[in-house]
Amino acid sequence: MIVLIQVKSGATYGQRMPQGFNLTSAAIKAAKRTSHDICVIWLCRETNEAFWSYVHPDSRISTRTYGSYHRVSPATLYDLARCMSKATTNAFGGTGVIIRRKEGNYSNQRKLVHTGYKNIGEVFSPALGNIEFTRLGWRHMFRANRAAKYKQFSLDLIPYLDKIITQPSTDHAITSNKEWASGNFIYRSTEHLLKYEKVRCSAKQKMGIQPITVIIKAIEEIRYPKCWQASAMLSQHIDRRVVLKSAYYKLKDES
Repeated sequence: MIVLIQVKSGATYGQRMPQGFNLTSAAIKAAKRTSHDICVIWLCRETNEAFWSYVHPDSRISTRTYGSYHRVSPATLYDLARCMSKATTNAFGGTGVIIRRKEGNYSNQRKLVHTGYKNIGEVFSPALGNIEFTRLGWRHMFRANRAAKYKQFSLDLIPYLDKIITQPSTDHAITSNKEWASGNFIYRSTEHLLKYEKVRCSAKQKMGIQPITVIIKAIEEIRYPKCWQASAMLSQHIDRRVVLKSAYYKLKDES
């Protein structure tokens, strides 16, 4: 990774907020370039805390509000990798993937798909790195109180996840973020939502090939030492994993 960085401080460029900070339009304007991205680090002079924001060439020049997720820490390395993973080729969003909608005995389908799911192991995502396929994801997708329609959609989708996840997603959002301290470590758990808008599906009925939106949720867990600023060989003390939480799709005409 090569990261271009500007470091700012003072009220002209930012303001500390109870749960994060505001980055002013002046800071974004000073950082914005036409050909490359810039990571802006804003330092709060009162607390000595540093926060980050990633400015793309097409970013809007307006004040932004960020939460504690944007405080600089050892986890920021992975946050920047995610920001740098914007699509650089024509293959993104599930381009070229056509899912076949399954019909027939649900129990038999589930057994076959479960075997395939366990054999996947992990898949590399340009934004999140290796995503592990564990019991957590399977149990969440096929829990008893989940609607039968979405269980079927997950069954349809799972055999194609290795082809979809390897492409950059169309959209990426963070739906939740928690951070806590325990012992000598800081823990951060983040839920990511990735959308793939270029996948299509086919069925035996006279519906033909339909556009769909694939939705994948993954949980990222990071652990690092409380005293990370003074820790020698810090990378050896950082633990990180990403696990699949759920995967399903929606027809384009669904609300």
